[in-house]
Amino acid sequence: MTRPLTVAVYSLELGRYACARLRFLDPSRVLRGRLRLVWGARSDGKNYALDPAPMDEADVVAFQRCFPMRETWPLVERALSSGKPVVYDVDDHFEAMPPDHPMAGNMARVLPY
Repeated sequence: MTRPLTVAVYSLELGRYACARLRFLDPSRVLRGRLRLVWGARSDGKNYALDPAPMDEADVVAFQRCFPMRETWPLVERALSSGKPVVYDVDDHFEAMPPDHPMAGNMARVLPY
Protein backbone atom coordinates (compact mmCIF):
# COMPACT_ATOMS: atom_id res chain seq x y z
CA MET A 1 0.00 0.00 0.00
CA THR A 2 1.28 3.48 -0.84
CA ARG A 3 1.69 6.19 1.73
CA PRO A 4 -1.51 8.22 2.23
CA LEU A 5 -1.63 11.82 1.07
CA THR A 6 -1.30 13.93 4.22
CA VAL A 7 -3.36 17.11 4.42
CA ALA A 8 -2.85 19.69 7.16
CA VAL A 9 -6.31 21.15 7.76
CA TYR A 10 -6.78 24.59 9.24
CA SER A 11 -10.44 25.24 9.94
CA LEU A 12 -12.39 27.09 12.58
CA GLU A 13 -15.24 24.63 12.06
CA LEU A 14 -15.68 21.99 14.75
CA GLY A 15 -15.68 18.38 13.58
CA ARG A 16 -19.37 18.02 14.38
CA TYR A 17 -20.30 20.89 12.04
CA ALA A 18 -21.46 20.17 8.50
CA CYS A 19 -18.66 22.15 6.80
CA ALA A 20 -15.91 20.09 8.43
CA ARG A 21 -17.77 16.83 7.89
CA LEU A 22 -18.82 17.38 4.27
CA ARG A 23 -15.55 18.85 3.02
CA PHE A 24 -12.91 16.93 4.96
CA LEU A 25 -13.99 14.17 7.34
CA ASP A 26 -16.49 12.29 5.16
CA PRO A 27 -14.32 12.33 2.00
CA SER A 28 -11.39 11.10 4.06
CA ARG A 29 -13.46 8.17 5.35
CA VAL A 30 -14.59 7.27 1.83
CA LEU A 31 -10.99 7.21 0.62
CA ARG A 32 -10.21 4.51 3.22
CA GLY A 33 -6.69 5.29 4.28
CA ARG A 34 -5.52 6.99 1.08
CA LEU A 35 -5.95 10.41 2.68
CA ARG A 36 -4.67 11.36 6.13
CA LEU A 37 -5.98 14.53 7.77
CA VAL A 38 -3.91 16.30 10.41
CA TRP A 39 -5.79 19.10 12.17
CA GLY A 40 -3.81 22.26 12.85
CA ALA A 41 -6.59 24.09 14.66
CA ARG A 42 -8.27 22.72 17.76
CA SER A 43 -11.16 24.18 19.69
CA ASP A 44 -12.93 23.61 22.96
CA GLY A 45 -15.97 25.32 21.46
CA LYS A 46 -14.91 28.79 22.63
CA ASN A 47 -11.16 29.16 22.14
CA TYR A 48 -8.81 27.94 19.43
CA ALA A 49 -5.28 26.60 19.60
CA LEU A 50 -3.39 26.89 16.33
CA ASP A 51 -0.48 24.57 15.67
CA PRO A 52 1.84 25.18 12.72
CA ALA A 53 3.56 21.76 13.08
CA PRO A 54 1.03 19.75 11.01
CA MET A 55 1.96 21.66 7.86
CA ASP A 56 5.59 20.49 8.24
CA GLU A 57 4.59 16.84 7.74
CA ALA A 58 1.84 17.54 5.19
CA ASP A 59 1.86 17.09 1.44
CA VAL A 60 -0.92 19.67 1.07
CA VAL A 61 -2.18 22.48 3.34
CA ALA A 62 -5.91 23.25 3.35
CA PHE A 63 -7.60 26.32 4.78
CA GLN A 64 -11.33 26.44 5.22
CA ARG A 65 -13.45 29.47 4.36
CA CYS A 66 -13.32 31.64 7.50
CA PHE A 67 -9.80 30.74 8.62
CA PRO A 68 -7.77 33.44 6.82
CA MET A 69 -7.98 36.63 8.90
CA ARG A 70 -5.62 39.00 10.66
CA GLU A 71 -5.09 36.67 13.63
CA THR A 72 -4.31 33.62 11.50
CA TRP A 73 -2.48 35.32 8.65
CA PRO A 74 1.03 34.29 9.83
CA LEU A 75 0.04 30.62 9.37
CA VAL A 76 -1.35 31.34 5.91
CA GLU A 77 1.86 33.10 4.92
CA ARG A 78 3.90 30.19 6.26
CA ALA A 79 1.90 27.76 4.12
CA LEU A 80 2.14 29.93 1.02
CA SER A 81 5.92 30.18 1.36
CA SER A 82 6.35 26.45 2.06
CA GLY A 83 6.29 25.42 -1.60
CA LYS A 84 3.49 22.95 -0.85
CA PRO A 85 0.13 23.07 -2.61
CA VAL A 86 -2.36 25.19 -0.67
CA VAL A 87 -6.10 24.64 -1.02
CA TYR A 88 -8.61 27.28 0.06
CA ASP A 89 -12.04 25.78 0.59
CA VAL A 90 -14.67 28.44 0.09
CA ASP A 91 -18.31 27.83 -0.66
CA ASP A 92 -19.69 31.33 -1.10
CA HIS A 93 -18.91 34.49 -3.00
CA PHE A 94 -18.11 36.50 0.13
CA GLU A 95 -17.56 39.77 -1.72
CA ALA A 96 -21.12 39.64 -3.07
CA MET A 97 -22.74 38.89 0.29
CA PRO A 98 -25.52 41.41 1.00
CA PRO A 99 -24.97 43.53 4.13
CA ASP A 100 -28.17 42.17 5.72
CA HIS A 101 -27.00 38.54 5.44
CA PRO A 102 -26.63 36.91 8.91
CA MET A 103 -22.96 36.07 8.21
CA ALA A 104 -22.02 39.52 6.83
CA GLY A 105 -20.35 40.59 10.08
CA ASN A 106 -18.19 37.47 10.19
CA MET A 107 -17.20 37.85 6.57
CA ALA A 108 -16.06 41.43 7.08
CA ARG A 109 -13.13 39.99 9.10
CA VAL A 110 -12.21 37.56 6.33
CA LEU A 111 -12.56 39.69 3.18
CA PRO A 112 -9.26 41.58 3.42
CA TYR A 113 -7.42 38.25 3.58
